[in-house]
Amino acid sequence: MDERTDGLLRGSRKKRADAMTSLGGWELPDMLDAMRGLLDHAADVRASTIDSLARMSPYVKPLTVAPIDLVEPFLGGTLAECQGLSRILVENRSPQVDQLLVRWLRRPGRHSEAALIARMLARAGAAALIEIALNDASLSTKRQVVLRAAFDEPRGSAHS
Repeated sequence: MDERTDGLLRGSRKKRADAMTSLGGWELPDMLDAMRGLLDHAADVRASTIDSLARMSPYVKPLTVAPIDLVEPFLGGTLAECQGLSRILVENRSPQVDQLLVRWLRRPGRHSEAALIARMLARAGAAALIEIALNDASLSTKRQVVLRAAFDEPRGSAHS
């Protein structure tokens, strides 16, 4: 579902209600869409959301959500410079966080954002994750250069 910059649903009332009616799974993106539907100003969108949740309720198990699950869709940009992100991604590392970081370093997108995350990892002693990302044969040449620069940067460097 499309979102506005404030995180709420975008589109006509019918489009928003239809999107809520078609909620099908119970993964984190589905849960976040349901929350946006419940926050919608239109009563019919909220009602469609509740109807979908009622249809799902007998079949779903409780969803466990970690802070990293909420951060992943927004990883990059100014968020990459956020001190709290460093604590979530580096100081509280787990196999789940490591997998996310490698996926994120490999994904196409802004190289400057990848450089910020890679430098943060290198300074925190997690350069092995950068090396794992560099082993991806499908990585663009530019992304390889960006990641290699962060990997080779002196570990005590304070600049970003």
